[in-house]
Amino acid sequence: PQIEVVMNRIFHAKVTFCRGLVLIILTAATLFTLWRQWPLVALPAMLLLLWWIERLIHTTYTLTPDQQLLIDKGRFSHTSIIRLTDVRHLQRSQAMQKRHLSLWGGIQITCNDGRRFTLHPQHEEECLAELQRRCQLLDNPR
Repeated sequence: PQIEVVMNRIFHAKVTFCRGLVLIILTAATLFTLWRQWPLVALPAMLLLLWWIERLIHTTYTLTPDQQLLIDKGRFSHTSIIRLTDVRHLQRSQAMQKRHLSLWGGIQITCNDGRRFTLHPQHEEECLAELQRRCQLLDNPR
């Protein structure tokens, strides 16, 4: 009998079109307020821009050996924990998606308690396959 070792599997978030657009708008607003010398408006704009960049860079989706999905959106946000035993439905959303340009597609997760999450991993097919595999292992233990 072969023993399967399950380790942490980490997927990094991709920068979708909408997230990139928000980054461009925040950058333009920050530069505009600095150019116009409005320090009371520039400071919150800079803080918001830093928070957004940090969130884009540090968002990860981690599948753990104890059958949990950790959604970490950076240092300034709390980590969402989803037990894979609570997952009712997994589906890949095709909303507004053309080739590699995704406006707000991703992997949609519905939990038994009604919570919904949308993941935007860089390798969407691999992430969905790994989620399905781990959820199937829970349903059909060896």
